[in-house]
This record gives sequence, structure tokens and C-alpha cells, in this order.
Amino acid sequence: MVVPVDLSAQVPPVATFTSPNAAEILVLDASLSPEEVQFLQQLWDAIDYGIFILEVIENGQDFRYVKFNATMTRTSPIPVDYLLGKTVREALPPTISDICLRRYQACFNSAQTVSFEEHFELEGNRVWWLLTVKPLCWGTAGIQQLIATAVDITAQKEIEAEIGIREAKFRRFVENADDLIYEVDAAGNFTYLSPQFKTMYGYEVKAFLRKSFVSIVHPDDLTRVAASNQHLLLTGERQSGLEFRTCRRDGSSIWIVCNNSPIKNELGQVIGFHGIARDVSDRKVAEAQLQEQTRYKTLLSHIANQICNALSLNTVIETTIHALHELLELDYCGFGWFHPNGAEPIWEIIMDARPEGFPSYVGKYPASLLGSGSDLLIQHQTIIINDSQDVEDPVFRALLDSSNIKSDVTLPIRTAGDRIGLLFCLYSQKYHHWSDPEIELLNAIGSQVSIAIDQADLYAQTRAKSQKLEITLQELRRTQAQMVHHEKMSSLGQLVAGIAHEINNPVNFIHGNINYAAEYTQDLLGLIELYQKDYPNPTSAIADYIEEVDLEFLSQDLLKLLNSMKVGTERIREIVKSLRLFSRLDESDVKSVDIHESMDSTLMILQNRLKGKPNCPGIQVIKQYGTLPSVECYAGQLNQVFMNILANAIDALEERDKHRSIPEMEAHPSQITITTSLLEESDGKQWVEIAIADNGPGIPEDIQGRIFDPFFTTKPVGQGTGMGLSTSYQVIADKHQGSLTCSSTVGHGTELVIRIPHR
Repeated sequence: MVVPVDLSAQVPPVATFTSPNAAEILVLDASLSPEEVQFLQQLWDAIDYGIFILEVIENGQDFRYVKFNATMTRTSPIPVDYLLGKTVREALPPTISDICLRRYQACFNSAQTVSFEEHFELEGNRVWWLLTVKPLCWGTAGIQQLIATAVDITAQKEIEAEIGIREAKFRRFVENADDLIYEVDAAGNFTYLSPQFKTMYGYEVKAFLRKSFVSIVHPDDLTRVAASNQHLLLTGERQSGLEFRTCRRDGSSIWIVCNNSPIKNELGQVIGFHGIARDVSDRKVAEAQLQEQTRYKTLLSHIANQICNALSLNTVIETTIHALHELLELDYCGFGWFHPNGAEPIWEIIMDARPEGFPSYVGKYPASLLGSGSDLLIQHQTIIINDSQDVEDPVFRALLDSSNIKSDVTLPIRTAGDRIGLLFCLYSQKYHHWSDPEIELLNAIGSQVSIAIDQADLYAQTRAKSQKLEITLQELRRTQAQMVHHEKMSSLGQLVAGIAHEINNPVNFIHGNINYAAEYTQDLLGLIELYQKDYPNPTSAIADYIEEVDLEFLSQDLLKLLNSMKVGTERIREIVKSLRLFSRLDESDVKSVDIHESMDSTLMILQNRLKGKPNCPGIQVIKQYGTLPSVECYAGQLNQVFMNILANAIDALEERDKHRSIPEMEAHPSQITITTSLLEESDGKQWVEIAIADNGPGIPEDIQGRIFDPFFTTKPVGQGTGMGLSTSYQVIADKHQGSLTCSSTVGHGTELVIRIPHR
């Protein structure tokens, strides 16, 4: 409590009082030197705020002024000479002395520091002081004195008064503003709300302080608003023009636009934000109406353009019903056909647009369910129902009630082919009065749909003929390519078989005589050894020749040479056998063959591509052969399928290895895994499965479905014809009634699986 006191007329003439010596008041310790006492006295007088000492009288009942420093002497509103030696009751008027005594007594009784503000009126000027009183204890005698500091805070008080005036003006401005002014802390809680909050939302301001702003934001806009506010708190960037919906106490919602600015502490850290919010609901309603009108015109034009440009009947129907469902905010929109001329007249719905959870009416229904409505549709009259309860026909009304239809328009659409299309527009959640513009819109769209259906029918007929011609052309191209390919393979097979035959005869002759040559050579070497035993001392000419030809080495190496020649001729015979097996020209088209033998012969031919090279460790072939019976098949063509698949795998691995270092290839070698098995289905039918997998780069998913198409290839121009896998597919699917499938994962490899029936 601050009591203003005018002392200008209260101060009597100055009385005489002898001031105690500074050393007596400030220094009671006799051990201090004169220099230390002098230092303390200088410090006492040099302090730039007022200090005075009060002597405790009658155990705190009153206090006497006993000492003032130089600053207090200079700045005191009451002359210190007047105060010195007097008690508080003697020196001050009762109105202020009582206040000061209570403060001093509180300090004395609590032995705690006490601070308070006082102001004095002198010569029409108000002077404010901040007084801080602290008890002084001298040994065991208790509190004998109080020391008080006095700081002139008049300038600060004047600033506070000016701020108060400004705050009052601002508060009047805030309280009378039509916009909502608010302040939010970093946790998202309101710390201030202007009175407009109650007007806008119906809540009391006090009831909503310290509550989160989240509770009034519309749920559909909450994520966006929270993200925007979080961005402001993190970056300190201002927000302008943030529009979103908020919820009022009565459950209604209003649109507001907000401008927010960050609140920062003395360290520059964002600790919240304040802003202004304006109710823009009226503007939003006007904008929505304008947008609806524009959308109505734009969408109507869009529907007409889409319908006219659509060539597929399904596209025409889907475009129409979805556009109408969205434009008119229907609960259900469907399209169907009316067939009045059948043995039993029916109507059907073939496509619909509806919200999730709404029942679909797609299906066929007897025309009798429409009651008299079927006659109207035959006469091409539009059925318009604003309120299903007003329908007089009990049959038709029963259909509407059972389907929970409150309002309906059924528009008949006649086409050039005398078909009757039906366009259904339904409301089941509310009653709807169909306006003239809406009916005109539906009639206009019905006319466009009629034209588009005729156009789509014509296009479908033309396209069917075009597709038939395209299929025929593709078949011709495929047949031609297969014939050329077959002729090439036939010629190649004949060439391979001829070469194999020409090589086979001399090789067989050599291979057959090597054994005899070895026996003869062994006999001759035995004879020489016998001569050496019986004639240990040959002539000098014989001895020189033995040394020249190195008879001992020749005797040992000659047999090794013959054995090596035998191994070589056996290798040539195996290659010739593989060539003959691959060409299969010595066998009939369909024959029981060993799949594993055919696969091995193909691998033998490809051995040169599989084996390692100076800059490549080679490709590992892992055989996981199961137990297979002999299989009746087109052996030569099946071998070609094996060749095509293995060659493609080798191509993929070689292309991948071009971009790998030798350590990488050694750590993760290229591999081809061949797995065979016999599968049996539940009906007892058996299938032979051959799976050829590589660990190459794999095939992208978007082209996996095209790898069996004729002339499709991923290889560079000149390196592939695109017929290998296409021909292989035809051989397996058409010739063997089997299947050829592909599964691939990019980065992990490709697997092609052949299945042919076991006969």
C-alpha cells in the first residue's frame, strides 16, 4: 500500500543534533586499523544510492535516524539534518510514519530483509523511492540497528505510468476490435484471448485460457494448421493468410484467416506466438457459390467434350455417371439398359458411381417392378420424383421404399440401334427438389450420351475388324519368322550333322588304331630293352645315336604321347556325339529321350562360352538333376529351347560381368542353376519341369510380360532378333502342350521354368 504524503508544509525548523562518528556506527570491531576505518568511511560516502541507519528503540516500538551517507544527504526529499536524531514518529507525519514503522517492525520481528515503495509530494512533484531495510546484529546483543537503502525510482515509475496509459489504450482497442486477438505458448495453449472470442465461439474467455487451440480447429484442417504452427515455432517465420475451419460451441463451424507472429525471449528463442484471426465465413460462402457456378459450367462442358471424344462405350458410361455423381452430389448414379421386347421385359444396371458403403444396384430386374414407370420409359418420358411418398403407383412406390430412395430421376436414352439406355440419379439420404436447370442438364447430357454410344458402337465394330486384321498380320509375321528360323535351324542341323559325320569317320579310325599303335610301340620298346641287356656294349655309332635321340626319355614319353592322343580322340568323339544329339537328325520328330542327356549335350556345345577367360573367371553351372523318366518330345526343337534360354542367361551374365572387377566376380561368381523334377497333380497327371535360373541383373517388371512377344528384344541392334524366346514359347506351348514361364527380380536374377507333360 502506497500513501502519498505532502511534506512541504510538515517540516519544522532544523534542530541541533550531534551526529555519531562514522567509526562508531559502522565499525564496532576494535581490531580494525585507522586505514581500514577510513576506507570504510570513504566507501560509505561514495555509494551512488542513499543509505541510512536506524537505531532500534524500545525493542522495536520505534526507530531513530542515526546516520546518513553522502548520497542520502544530497537526494533526500526531507533534509537529513531535520531527521537526524529523531524517531520515526517524531520526524514523519502520522499517515506515513505508521506505514514506515510497520515496514521497519516487520524487518525487526522477522529478522529478514524488507523492500517496499513509497512516494512523497514535494512542491507539487511526486518522488518515488524503493526502500530496502535489513537488520544489523551486533554479537549476542541481537538486532540493535536497521540499515536501509533508498533508490530513486521516479523515472521508472513515470515510464510505467506511460506504459499503463498505452496498455489501457491498446486494451480498449483490443476489446473493441471485431477481430480476435490471441496469444499461444510453445505448447499450443492460449495465454491470452480478446473478448471477441466469446462472440465468435460462444465460450467464456476465462474458461478457455490455458487450453489448447487444437480443441477448436476442425478435424479435417488440424494436421495442416498444426504443421504451420510448428513451422513458425521452429523457424520464427511469420504466418500470413492461414485459412482454416474452426468449431463453435454450438457445433457449427466458421472459417477464419490468421496472421501470426513469433514471441521470442531475451535469447531470441521462440516461446510462442500471437496473432489476429478474422471471421471470413461470409466470404467463403460467396466464394463457394461462385466456384459452384463456375464448376457447374466447366464440368458440363468437360462432360460433353469427354463424351464426344470417348470411343469406348465403358469410357462413355463411366465418364458420365462419375461426373454427374460429383456435380450433383448424388447418393447414387447408375447406367443401364431397358429391354422391353424380350420374352420377359427387364431392365438392368451395368455400372454405377456411389460412395463407399452404399449398396450397389448392378444387376437385372423384371420390368414389372417399375409398374407404370416402364410405360413411361418405353415412351421415352423422363421419370422425375421429388418425394417418393408422392408416387401414386403402389408398385413403383414399393420399389422406391424397399430401396430407400427419397428422390429420383430416371432418364431414358434412345440410340440409333433402338436400344434404350437408362440414366439413374438418386438421393436416399435426403429429399431433393429437382430444379429446371438440373433437368435441362440431364437432358443435354442424355443427348450427348446417345450420340457417344452410337459413336462408340461404330468404333467398336471398326476396331474389332482392325484387331482381327492385326492378329492375322501378326500370325503371318510370326509364321514367316518361324519358318525362316526353322529353315535356318534345319540347315544348321544338317551342316552340324554333316560335319559331325565327316569328323567322326577319321576320328574313329585314329581312335581305333591308337590301341594297336600303343601295343606295337610297347613291343618295340621291349625289344630295345632286350637288346640292351644282351648287348650292353653297343658300337660307338649306336651309342652316339642313343644319346642324340635321348632314348630313355623317348621310351617314357612315347607311351604318354599315345595316351594323350587317345584322350584327345575321345574328347572329339564326345563333341561329335553332342552335335549329333543336338541336331537329332538321326532320330524321328517325336521320340522318347533322356532330358538330362539333351541338356548336357547343349551345355557341351556352349562350353566355350561358359569356361573361364583371362579377364573373367567363367560361369559356374550347377546341376540339380532329379530322377526323370524318358520323355516323348520333339527332341531337336526342345534342344533349341534349351540353347535359347541358356544363351540368353549367358548373355545377361557376360553383360553384367563387363562392369565388375575380377575380385568381385570371384567373390560372387556368375552361376546358372539347372533343376529338373517330376511333378504329379491331384488328378494323377505328371509333368516334367526344367528350371533354368541365373543370378544375373534380372528383368525389369515392366517388360517381363513382353519377353515372349515376337521380335521383342532388349539387346542392342544387330545382336538379337527377338525370336529366340518367342519361338521357344511356341515350341513348348503349341508343340508340347506345356508352359514356359518367367519370374525375375531386378538385381537377383531370372528363372525360366519349362513344363511339359510326361507321356
